[in-house]
Amino acid sequence: MMQNFTILWIEDKEIVITSQVPDIKRFLEKEGFQLNLLIDNEGERFKEYLNNEPIDIIVTDYNISETVKGIDVVDYVREKKMLNDILFYSVHDDLFEDGAIYTKLGHYGLVEVCEGKEVTEPLKNLIKKNIIRCQDIVFLRGFVISRSIELELKLNEFLARYFKIPEKQLEEFHNTILESSYVPMAGKKKWLSQILEKNGIKKEPEFEGLLNKLPEQIDFSPLHSSIVHSQ
Repeated sequence: MMQNFTILWIEDKEIVITSQVPDIKRFLEKEGFQLNLLIDNEGERFKEYLNNEPIDIIVTDYNISETVKGIDVVDYVREKKMLNDILFYSVHDDLFEDGAIYTKLGHYGLVEVCEGKEVTEPLKNLIKKNIIRCQDIVFLRGFVISRSIELELKLNEFLARYFKIPEKQLEEFHNTILESSYVPMAGKKKWLSQILEKNGIKKEPEFEGLLNKLPEQIDFSPLHSSIVHSQ
């Protein structure tokens, strides 16, 4: 089942939208997504959509109605500290002549500007960037979780060795203390600290040296590569 990709399109002339949607829909399907299109023809519903729907990209014309402009949409998104990508376009050439609109929109961050109402290609590019960014986030999340688990396992192994837990008691030691869902990492550290203080070995060089080496045993190079790739 394909995942939804939601686009909020704010445009008073529906033909502008309907003439470009088929191409956008095909493009998304090739990427493994299903288009979920929300349309606001008067600029009266975009706030409702933004507050209640998981919007991936906002596409807005400059001239929406006599009372609502595309700038109002951008202002609202930034006022609410939303991080949606925005494709902003207009057929009014004079709007772009002195560069003032670029200066204003430049303060907002994730805004792409397009001259004219033919936005299919710029929108495809923005969709692609959005998808790549999401894939990077998913990868990084999985990577951090896997490395955290690896680090915790090494810490568990170290604790068992350090306290010379008999082999026949290792399973119980791991299950009831180290791997217990009721004892998070912070709890384990506190528990360990109390034991070390009680036995007067908290500052023992051998212990500190071994403990400090634990993070060095975890390979974080894929994380660096992914960050470089996403940039």
